[in-house]
Formats: sequence, structure tokens, C-alpha cells
Amino acid sequence: RDYQAEGVAYGLEKLKFINGDEPGLGKSMQTIMTIFALNAWPALIICPASLKRNWQMEWEKFVGMKAMILNDSVKNTWPTFYHTGMCKVFIVNYESLKKYFVLDIEKNNKKKFTLSNVTFKENITLFESVAIDEIHRTKDMTSQLSKFTKGICANKKVVIGLTGTPIVNTPKDLVAQLAIIGKLSEVAGNYRNFMIRYCGGMGGKGATNLVELNYKLKTTCFFQRLKKDVLKDLPDKIHQIVYCDITTKKEYNEALNDLAKYLREHKDKNDAEINKSMKGEIMVKIGILKQISARGKMNEVQEYIEEILDSGQKVGLFIYHKEIAQYIKQVFPQTLLYTGAQTDDEKNNAVNEFQKCKTCGVRFENHYNTDHEHVPSDKNLIALSIKSGGVGLTLTAASRMAVVELPWHPADCEQIEA
Repeated sequence: RDYQAEGVAYGLEKLKFINGDEPGLGKSMQTIMTIFALNAWPALIICPASLKRNWQMEWEKFVGMKAMILNDSVKNTWPTFYHTGMCKVFIVNYESLKKYFVLDIEKNNKKKFTLSNVTFKENITLFESVAIDEIHRTKDMTSQLSKFTKGICANKKVVIGLTGTPIVNTPKDLVAQLAIIGKLSEVAGNYRNFMIRYCGGMGGKGATNLVELNYKLKTTCFFQRLKKDVLKDLPDKIHQIVYCDITTKKEYNEALNDLAKYLREHKDKNDAEINKSMKGEIMVKIGILKQISARGKMNEVQEYIEEILDSGQKVGLFIYHKEIAQYIKQVFPQTLLYTGAQTDDEKNNAVNEFQKCKTCGVRFENHYNTDHEHVPSDKNLIALSIKSGGVGLTLTAASRMAVVELPWHPADCEQIEA
């Protein structure tokens, strides 16, 4: 699409920059195209754990290239795959940067952790390009994560940051990101100048001279497009599949291999109950496996929700089991619930809170005759059971819908999307 081509063209000119496009506009695809066009090999992708498989598939989808996810089996041998021409793209999650790229961390008496304390492995010099997905995670300049990322990106030809929320709190959040892509000096000269000019002082709690900062960013290393600005270029729906490594694999295999033993040990069922369950063994087994795998996805579901909420979007989560709704409510107390456990009044109130305008209380779908723009309410997360909320609801205030547990029939997914 035209706006994506413009994003790639910007990258080819700048080489080191941040793509701040709103989620859903194809930041990863633009990044892949930019690195591919520049022939900047080998490439390293740093991303959240839940997105590693996604990145791997997108390299295959867009440019037909195999990408390797770093794991323990290739901890020391992955450079050989590049040298022998077998792989040009490597993917790693933030939490594993130390494992694969740090040789030693020197302790000093001042107890202050700096980049000079880190000795990196020689293998980081291999990379010609680095892309950092959700780069706003590095906004804390004092964290090891930020230091490791900066060290890995030093002296690289191409460094690309991706984030729909570059500033979570104040402009201070940009300092570490700009330093990582090597553009802090072009934007503000140095850390002190940036803080005084754009953060209201060294405390970093303010936001000053923002028009100037916006201009400096756009002309040196940053662009951002919103869905409403490029909507004419977008299809009605964009689908994204997030692959999860479940944390309940051992329990899953127990149920898969010996259902009767699993029911006795994990569900406290007696022999009569087990015999009754075993009469419909296949359906019972599928139901139990669905439930176990849903619980095993929760770490990555939580990470996914946090990314969406950080970007200021509303999201509807469709689930199958009540315990999954309870888990989401526990982790995100602001979650509105629409399941079989709620009364009709409670369910209607949940939808109203999700849809209503913060200014006047009129719901999103009825707001067209008002004298002001719709202001979304603060309730930005709703969890709905597929049985109770999968059909006939209007949740147009949401820009994202996530099916956490797939239903039995694909037609149910089509209803959810509609």
C-alpha cells in the first residue's frame, strides 16, 4: 500500500529510525522490506517472546526467507548458519539478550550499572542490521534490557525501532530509544540538552517545546501514521495469529496420553464418574485439552493485552472457559465481564461502559447526532464468553478483537468479528 511504500522509502533514506505507525498498519512488513532492499545481512530481530514465531512467519511470507529463532540448541553455533549461507535472519526475545550476546558483567564499587560494565560476545559484530520490536520497552535507561539493546545496536548500518506507543509517560521515554538507534545527538545534542529542552528539566517529569521536538523527530528519525489517516488504504479487517508456547505442556501430555489417570489425579473423579466420562472419551479429551492449553497461553495473552492497552486502544477478548475470564479479571482488575456468570443487567451495563462516550454517556453506535466527537470511556478491556457474547453484540468502540480460545466452529469466529 502507498503509505507502507512511503515508510520503506523513509527507511532507505534514514537507515536508523523509529517506525511509530499505529498497531495494525504493517510495521513488521515495512521493516522486513527495508532490510531486504538494503541487503543488510545478517539481520537480528529483537522482540517480545510472544511475537518470535510471528516474525519468523512474516519473513517467510513477505520475502520467502527462513529466519532462525535463537534457542539453547544453537546458543553457540548460530553464527555458523550465517557463515555457511543457511540463514541470514535471527530472532531473539528481550529476556534472552544476556544469554546469547553477553559474555560478562563486571561489578563495580559504585553499584551503578553502565554499558561499560558489559562485555559482549564477539558475535554481535556480525550483524549489519537490527530491528527492535516494541522498542518502548527500553525506555528505562538504567535497565539491563536497555543497556544490552544499545550495546548490540552500536555501529550497525541499519537500526529500526518499532512501536505504536513511543511515549508512554513523558518525552523522557524517548531518550533511551533515540540513544539505541544512534540519533539522540541529531535530535538534541546530548542527554542533558534533551531533558532541559523537551522534558522541563533534569527531573524529566515535564513536556516542553513539543512542536519543535515533533519537527526534529520527523526530519531526523521518526514517522507515525494513524489508522484514521490511511483507512482508505486498509481492508475491512486485518487478521493476526499469535502462536503461543503453552506453559502447561506436561499436564497437556498427561491428559493426552492417559485420560482416565488424568481425571483421577487432577480432577478428583471417582471410578463411576471416570467411566461415565470415558463413554464420550474423544469429546471429553478435546474439551480438557482445550482448557489446559488455554491456561498455558495466559502469560503470552497477558503480554499481548498489555501491548494493546499501552497503545491506548480498546480490545474485546473472547474466551470459552470461565476460569480464563477470572484469570484475566485478576490480572487486569478493570476488565468488564460478559459471561454466563453475569446477570442480564450486569452484561448490559458492561457493554454500556465499554461503548459509551466519556463526555455525554451516549454509546458509540448512537453518537452520530451529537455536537462533539466521541470520547472513549476509560473502560478499555472487556472479556466475553463466546456462548454469551459471540453473537449480536455491538462493540464498535473496540479497534481490536482477540479470540483467546478458538470456538468449536469457524462460523462463531465470523460472528465475533462482525
